[in-house]
Amino acid sequence: MNKDRLVRICNFYEWIRNRRFFTTCENIMESRKATLHTIKINSKIYKWEHHMKTITNNYNNQAHIIWIELVISQIHKLNSTLTQLQQQVWLLADLQLSTLDIKMYYSLSQKTN
Repeated sequence: MNKDRLVRICNFYEWIRNRRFFTTCENIMESRKATLHTIKINSKIYKWEHHMKTITNNYNNQAHIIWIELVISQIHKLNSTLTQLQQQVWLLADLQLSTLDIKMYYSLSQKTN
């Protein structure tokens, strides 16, 4: 893994730890009148934080790295339609970080783009 990639991962962990990730999602959801999806994210935030700690301790885990990169790419697509954004948020909230989930999520996200 190159150094830039590791730095991005560590920075993303800090972002979640400081709850900026949740705040960003909440703002997106509220601005699109979809607060139920925000509640879904809120219920998962601590699970995600645990995964981020795992990643910073074991940054060679490719499945986790792929997941983080998908999160980064999806959550920054602020110009998505409401339906696409809702699908992305539900998928991110439900993702369990298994290889199968990664492949399924990637496939579904490609179809919505």
